[in-house]
Amino acid sequence: MKGKKKSILRIARVTLAFLSVVAMTLLFAAGARSGALAFMAKAQFIPSLLAVNVVVLVALLLLTLLVGRLYCSVICPLGITQDLFNWITKKVGGKRQAIRFGYSKPRNVLRYTVLALYAVAVILGIGSVIALLDPYAAFGRIMTDVFGTVTVWLNNVLSGVMPGLFGREEYIAVNALSLSVAIVTLVVVAFMAVRGGRTYCNTICPVGSLLGLISRCSVLKVRIDTDKCNGCGLCGKKCRASCIDTKNHKVDYSRCVDCFDCIDNCNQGAISFGVPVKNKVNVMDNDKSREGDDVSRRKFLSALAMVSVAGTKLWAREKVEKVESLVDGKAPERHTAVSPFGSISHKHLNSKCSACHLCIDKCPQKVLRPALREYGLDGLMQPVMDYTVSFCDYDCTLCGEVCPAGAIKPLTLDEKQSTHIGLAVYSKEDCVVSNGTLLCGVCKQACPADAITLVPDYNEPLSEAELETLAEMPADERTRARYRLYPQIDSDLCIGCGACQYRCPTKAIVVNGFSEHR
Repeated sequence: MKGKKKSILRIARVTLAFLSVVAMTLLFAAGARSGALAFMAKAQFIPSLLAVNVVVLVALLLLTLLVGRLYCSVICPLGITQDLFNWITKKVGGKRQAIRFGYSKPRNVLRYTVLALYAVAVILGIGSVIALLDPYAAFGRIMTDVFGTVTVWLNNVLSGVMPGLFGREEYIAVNALSLSVAIVTLVVVAFMAVRGGRTYCNTICPVGSLLGLISRCSVLKVRIDTDKCNGCGLCGKKCRASCIDTKNHKVDYSRCVDCFDCIDNCNQGAISFGVPVKNKVNVMDNDKSREGDDVSRRKFLSALAMVSVAGTKLWAREKVEKVESLVDGKAPERHTAVSPFGSISHKHLNSKCSACHLCIDKCPQKVLRPALREYGLDGLMQPVMDYTVSFCDYDCTLCGEVCPAGAIKPLTLDEKQSTHIGLAVYSKEDCVVSNGTLLCGVCKQACPADAITLVPDYNEPLSEAELETLAEMPADERTRARYRLYPQIDSDLCIGCGACQYRCPTKAIVVNGFSEHR
């Protein structure tokens, strides 16, 4: 591709990247209203792998085989964020910062060690490792925990100054660990982008390393024509991936992210993007050429095998979990932690969730928060129900609709309302009725499943003075109210939504979670 097509390539890439990052930002920033943009999250590589979304995975692999690592510069939000930091650095620093790059040897030992460890984590379902290194999840935590918190704070400050224009909003529930991880990730990515462009993508990111292996065999590649090249080295100085060896006229395709800056910056028209042509550009000894092709082919097959093994094991594990979760006749083990509706079990959630916090961001009731120690080490920062701050809306299924990794399965309203994620447990000694209050019934009023009834305790009759205070009650209720009324919970009807626990004035009701949902 020559002439004006060079500029068209870069303009198209920048335009698509801009639209992509705007959509991803709106997905996290626009609250529950942005649920229609959830498809952007489901187009990310790691969530698609965890969800065994074959259509998306095949599409991304074919895209990489065709044009190389375009995913990293157009679809991945963390990759585009690094380009934004790089752009700001150039604008602030001027020409000196614009040409600050240069070729560096690939750190393959680090790259592929991280990739191998990540593959093991995905296969074994080690959620904390999956969460830390997934680029999409890292972007999600930055948007939710850092910018989301700051945005709500600014909104609430403005609501005090201009109450007519700004309404007060509730903070998204985050903890110190989750916020710290998000801040550290933002600082590290920003620092590496300012200093070295795409260093994070080409040393730490497992998606970049995996797609880099596949992109060695891509059909369309950046090519250098040695007949036109005058050896100025400008392309290498502006390559954010530091992958152009200007002395030897070679491009490391495993690190090239298809930004097309080199094409636009070449004054000689020596760089093009297209199908390889056998000429003086990359002429080598036939044996060496064949050897290089064999190495690329082996690396591509290794990468493909890695994806296939991980996907197959995830698929098989998911099928087993679905069968186990439907077994009747055995009461599930109870835990304090309550996982969201649709998460099937703690094990399923821990192995699938990358802690992107999209469900936490979208929850209209703000009942979800990042786990600290509720699920153990494997479940750090994954969503857990916190009924001390809110409860799960009986008529809401949004978290399952937006989850891109299949950690929270989408449920119909009927499915949700018949799924038991926990059981409310009542403590009589903590109830306000036991401590002198005649009638309460807040838990019964709050329960959307009609699982709570008020039952008289015939060992506790009311005194005449207490009965006089109930004179205005209907006759049938007054008859029952001759005795103190205490809540009774029907375990067959209680689904564990937490409305009773949240509304109870003395927290006499606590929901214990099920490790496997019923």
